[in-house]
Amino acid sequence: QAYAMWIEQGLNGNIQALAMAAMLCLAEEREPSAGWQVQFGKDAPPPSPVCPVPAAFWEKHLVDMLGEAEAAFLLGLYGMELMDYDPHRKMDTYARPVETYMLRSARAGHPSGMYGAFRTGENRTGPFIPPASLPDVPVLPEKFNPRINYEGRYWISQAAHAGHTFSMAALALDYEGGDDVNYRQDVTPKVAPDTNKMEQYYTMAVAHGSLGAAASLAVLYAEGHILPQNCPRSLYYSAIRVRLEEGGKIILDDREHYPLGNALRIKKEGFMEGNLMLGGKRVVRQPCLTEAEFDDAVARSKTAYEAAMAVRAKEKAAHDALYDKAREKLPRVKAAYEEAVRKGQTGIK
Repeated sequence: QAYAMWIEQGLNGNIQALAMAAMLCLAEEREPSAGWQVQFGKDAPPPSPVCPVPAAFWEKHLVDMLGEAEAAFLLGLYGMELMDYDPHRKMDTYARPVETYMLRSARAGHPSGMYGAFRTGENRTGPFIPPASLPDVPVLPEKFNPRINYEGRYWISQAAHAGHTFSMAALALDYEGGDDVNYRQDVTPKVAPDTNKMEQYYTMAVAHGSLGAAASLAVLYAEGHILPQNCPRSLYYSAIRVRLEEGGKIILDDREHYPLGNALRIKKEGFMEGNLMLGGKRVVRQPCLTEAEFDDAVARSKTAYEAAMAVRAKEKAAHDALYDKAREKLPRVKAAYEEAVRKGQTGIK
């Protein structure tokens, strides 16, 4: 029933549903589901085949419609979905294909596929040779996260430079000195931070609309623990975060409907009065912000917010255009599917 639903949705325009159906077929080929016996007993007659065409049929058409990078990423992504959804197969039934698809997508230059290759690649052994087709980017040094092998550090670095926002923020946190930092003054980083790289990747993430990166820079500039204390900069990144969270608006006096705007007002007052508290600790002991600096930071945050929204819109437009073009091929895919099913049903090879 699930397969039939996904095929109907997919051939009617929801291309992601075809990837889900493809991964279900691949799982059936690798390991028949135990769900039938669980439902009807071990002695029940075997069910009819779930998939009238092999998984390779759908993979071929997905690659034709979307290209290698996006198609392989979709297959890996929905393999991960089914890994959680399907209780009647071993996890490895999906895990191995997911790893393969993510690696294929990464090598084809897909930013999220690169992150997927990072997440699924820690069990790969043997020498890793970076693809010659991908750009030469700075790779996170081992000392900043020794738990990640070179291949993992390569892929997350590639993902960040290819536009994967979460990877940018993750690298910034690593360059901050390790994941035990947690932005607290009472925790010493595992290694000395690379503040230039840390700020570079946080700034990249903010430019892509990352709430977390904006919040991190706001705290770091307020504390003055890793980055030099700079109250106007802290206020600027706080204002960007407020705009990202509250639809571009900054409303300072409406706690119920705009809580982050209200928090920005409290931060402004703490900076101007020299008594700001963060995490239960006083981080500012003398006035460090003027009204003019506040107005300037808020005005510049609007420009930064609009630029981040433009980046998101450009990425969405490219994604939508890819899928619109792919949908133009669905009538041919539907015809090929119906022909393949007919041949299978009549015994024609």
